[in-house]
Parts: sequence; structure tokens; C-alpha cells
Amino acid sequence: MENLFESSTDCNLIKGKYTLNKNKIKFDGDMTLKGCGEAQQDTEYFEMLSNVISYEIKEVDDYKVIGTKAENTGKKKLLKLNLANNQDYMLFEEVK
Repeated sequence: MENLFESSTDCNLIKGKYTLNKNKIKFDGDMTLKGCGEAQQDTEYFEMLSNVISYEIKEVDDYKVIGTKAENTGKKKLLKLNLANNQDYMLFEEVK
């Protein structure tokens, strides 16, 4: 089974595969190239990705809200990327 991910910057979408090898993670994907104006955050986003020092994979309950009720629809995997400053992190949801 492939490890697929989906993420977004302020206005661009990124989809692709990730591979895990010991303590390293590699992303391979494509990104939309919408013009987001001067406040565009793409550069900042990729700088954060280059500062990842560790990762964790967590399996959590997945819920879908229907009306006013939340229904458990099984499990989903989250990929947590811990950044160099040890305070910030980025969270990706695995795409099924």
C-alpha cells in the first residue's frame, strides 16, 4: 500500500506520496500553482518542511458529522512532522 498525502498552503494544494526510511521522510508530489498575491505562504511552507527533525505516525478515530451527530467511521492515520525548534509541528492526514 502506498503512503499518500494531501496538504495545502494558503491557496495551493499539494498531493503525492511519502516514503519512510529509518529516521528520514521523503515527499514526492505535485502542487497547484495558483497566484496567491504578495502574501503567498508557499516559501514559508517549504522552509518549514526542510526543518523537519522527526516524524510520528498516529492512528486516530475518524468521525463524520451528520446533522448534529458524530459517527465513528473507523481509523485514519496522521503523520506529524516535528520541526527544528521543538515547539512547532505540521500535521498531514493520510489519503486513502
